[in-house]
Amino acid sequence: MERHQLIKEINKLLTENGGRMPETEVCQILNIKSFDIPWGNHQTWARSFQANQTFDLIQNKNRALFLTVKKDTDDE
Repeated sequence: MERHQLIKEINKLLTENGGRMPETEVCQILNIKSFDIPWGNHQTWARSFQANQTFDLIQNKNRALFLTVKKDTDDE
């Protein structure tokens, strides 16, 4: 799966699940490893360590909205 498509799929999963999912579930659904998840300034999620010694992906809705608006204006 290409990076752009993977980012889109992760955002879709997080949006459908209230903005938060265990990293292991995201990986299982998309058939990827945790190190395959894209990270960087342009991602709309954060990796959060939980008390049960696992990680959750938490969507930053403000960042997701900003990138959507920016992409739409870049197309003009």
